Amino acid sequence: MTRERHGDDQRRAADHPTPGWYRLRLVKGGWPVPCLLTYTADGWRATIDGEALEAHPDPWHAQGVDKVHHYGQRISEAEYDKLLEGKEWARARRPDHPCLHPRRPIDHLHLTPLSTKDFLL
Repeated sequence: MTRERHGDDQRRAADHPTPGWYRLRLVKGGWPVPCLLTYTADGWRATIDGEALEAHPDPWHAQGVDKVHHYGQRISEAEYDKLLEGKEWARARRPDHPCLHPRRPIDHLHLTPLSTKDFLL
């Protein structure tokens, strides 16, 4: 029995994108953002970090589809929703949180620790 490096859930055809939920780091060491690949009547569309990009019938001409397909990690819909909810939580309570600045690498020396007051409603 051989083991696949990335597992069955990460395997995909290089020449044909797979619709679904993904997470992607926009920079090395940055916070992973939620991404969604969809195919509709308008064509292929990528939604990266909550922003729907331009659709196109050819997936390789649709903005962002190639980046998400080749570099994104497949996740479940629940994980996708959790990443979006975390962003809303950070907007309300922690404006310095790395999820709000995904194009900046995370500097672990300057992260502020979470306290119990961050979790009180």
